[in-house]
Amino acid sequence: MLERNYEWDARIPRINDVYYEQGNELKKFKSVKGGRWRIEGPTGCGKTMLAEFFAAKRKLPLFTIQGRYTLNPADLIGRPTIAGNDIIWIDGTLTKALLCSQERECVLLVDEINRMEPRSQAILLEAADYRCQVTIEARDEVIRGIPENLYIISTLNRGGAYFVNRLDAAVEGRFSVIILDYLGLKNREAEVELLIERCGIKYELASLLVETANKVRVDAKSGKSVVTIGIPTRNLINWANLVLSYSKHGIGENPVIDAAKDAVIDALYEGQARTTVMQIILGMCDLPRNELIQII
Repeated sequence: MLERNYEWDARIPRINDVYYEQGNELKKFKSVKGGRWRIEGPTGCGKTMLAEFFAAKRKLPLFTIQGRYTLNPADLIGRPTIAGNDIIWIDGTLTKALLCSQERECVLLVDEINRMEPRSQAILLEAADYRCQVTIEARDEVIRGIPENLYIISTLNRGGAYFVNRLDAAVEGRFSVIILDYLGLKNREAEVELLIERCGIKYELASLLVETANKVRVDAKSGKSVVTIGIPTRNLINWANLVLSYSKHGIGENPVIDAAKDAVIDALYEGQARTTVMQIILGMCDLPRNELIQII
């Protein structure tokens, strides 16, 4: 039994937040009909948000494959399942995206593609090239999409700090690459503005948090430190929100530092890296009481 009465509009993401560009990444997406892109950069730098925002802004259905080691090819293609006395076929995410592209433009997001096993990566091969198709051997069926209607965007973390699989060279070669970094390192004022907009904090506090995060990020990128991961923007947002909450409820002597312990130190770092990052934060944020009152 097979039913394919999909409501594609239900997959259009609704995003109220603003995406702050680091360069021309959105323009690049728009410039190529049905582009195949791989976004690389450190964790928390906005790779997934970029793809979701692009789909939301263009009002395009979004299909997300969350890369993980346990991902099975059937999760992409589809599988039979028992429903009552019937055996029905359930299409996988990749199949649905191809079907949607037969009718309209849409986006397939393969998040953290290099966490997928090679056998799952290989399923993407014929979908990401000129064929734009997937072969469902269990049904002796080939689903063909329209290449110009299907944007395929994958994201990828590189580096020893991440548990990943080797990216298949054939898969790698099918994507053009956009490199992102931490927003504050590319555009300091944009990240300051983001914190003000998302968290409702003063400019002075936002500027202090971004400047502090950038020192940690530079240390992590140096390759000479025990710190291997910078402070992602999402943790920076958590830090800012906790500063306001701790200040309002009188938690701790220095809400900026106490919030940093919970939103940054304990959330991201272990061992000697904790000590190093804490020293950077103390050096930047151990302010006199009168200065704290002015910026919070």
